[in-house]
Amino acid sequence: MLGVPLQCSFLLAPDARRFQRADSLTAAYLFHPGNEGYDLGDSTVGCGRRPDAVKMFLSWNWYGRSGYEQRVNRAYENAALLAGKIAANPRFTLVSENPPPCLQVCFYFHADEEAERTDRQGRFLVDFAPGPHGEFFRAVLNSPNQKEETLDELVLA
Repeated sequence: MLGVPLQCSFLLAPDARRFQRADSLTAAYLFHPGNEGYDLGDSTVGCGRRPDAVKMFLSWNWYGRSGYEQRVNRAYENAALLAGKIAANPRFTLVSENPPPCLQVCFYFHADEEAERTDRQGRFLVDFAPGPHGEFFRAVLNSPNQKEETLDELVLA
């Protein structure tokens, strides 16, 4: 959703000592005693992956708070838009709430011969998951560049 690689992760908390308590393993093969400096690697999930911080720093500088706000808002708008289109189409049964509480829209698709041909064309790759009525599709809409025409094409495919 933030437009940075998956390897870029961060977690914010009101008190950094929580991380120190939760993540301190004192792994002898990684962290050596005798270092008087405060070793941040011992208190982080990723062993102090500073490259992750650089990716987030650069992305934040590029997009800024308002840029990220626009990205996230647009992603939620797209999810709500697709959920509405799915709910209005008799070929689908919406599994998700409408509007969805996240960026994932889950739905059953009542396949026909046309749908099988569309799937073979490879235009859309949509994940699926098991549900009480068989497998349902899961579409995750986290790109702010997603166009409504593409969502229409998915629903009409």
